[in-house]
Amino acid sequence: MAAPNGESCDATLSVRTCTIQGKGTLHLTVTDTSTIWFEYKDKVKGHYKYRYEAGNLKASDRSGYINFSGPIQVKTHAAYAGTCQNITLAA
Repeated sequence: MAAPNGESCDATLSVRTCTIQGKGTLHLTVTDTSTIWFEYKDKVKGHYKYRYEAGNLKASDRSGYINFSGPIQVKTHAAYAGTCQNITLAA
């Protein structure tokens, strides 16, 4: 908030952030030019990560659904209100 020349301003800021429990379903589709990466917690055949070219899969095997649930951070909304008044200087 910019104070006009010769004025002093007071502003009040209100911020609200919410975390809610949520759940949903994501439809995942990969193209035949996609690369799929797998990352394992423990080594598998000496590696933590493996890749697979989606073009090796049938088209019917390149899509599926992922279900998820857990805490979701909701957008933060902010608003402010302020007032300005003339500054009187003592002589």
